[in-house]
Amino acid sequence: MARHPGIEIDLVMQDSFVDLVEEGIDLSLRVGEVRDLSLVGRKIGQSRRSIVVTPAYLALHGTPTSPEDLPEHRCLVYGGHAAGQSWSFQTEKGLINVPITGPLRLNSTEAIRAAVLEGMGVGYVPIWHFVENEIDRGLLRFLLQEFEPPPLPITAVYTTRRHLPPKHVQQSISSLLNSSATPS
Repeated sequence: MARHPGIEIDLVMQDSFVDLVEEGIDLSLRVGEVRDLSLVGRKIGQSRRSIVVTPAYLALHGTPTSPEDLPEHRCLVYGGHAAGQSWSFQTEKGLINVPITGPLRLNSTEAIRAAVLEGMGVGYVPIWHFVENEIDRGLLRFLLQEFEPPPLPITAVYTTRRHLPPKHVQQSISSLLNSSATPS
């Protein structure tokens, strides 16, 4: 905002995808492949995901040594899927999906971060959530790093031209995208 003092921002933070036109949103950041053909996107970075857990959890429940061990652990499930979901891992055989379930389902990766830090279970989260040196301080451990899946793209998206906001908003969006550094 210091570089663009005329811009006004209404920041909406949620993990679910919203309808940009219906919600009146000019720009959204999406993690994962953007499949909506009505959106224009520009990749601005990538998001690595990893398995994280507290040493206290490992002391109580043991350490999984392969992705196939995870269904026996208290996995923190992202989303409202009562039946669980699957986590992706890179193996010698290629990308595999391991079905997981757990006693706690959360609809926010920030909530999963908090639950992991409380020792409530095993989390599969973007590593950019852990910016307070939790690993270096010994609060958390990365597990199964040799199986880490390929990173997901982070894409800034906006609607096609027929739904674009006024020209001054378009210029501000373009300026922000052109001046952004690529996070990893």
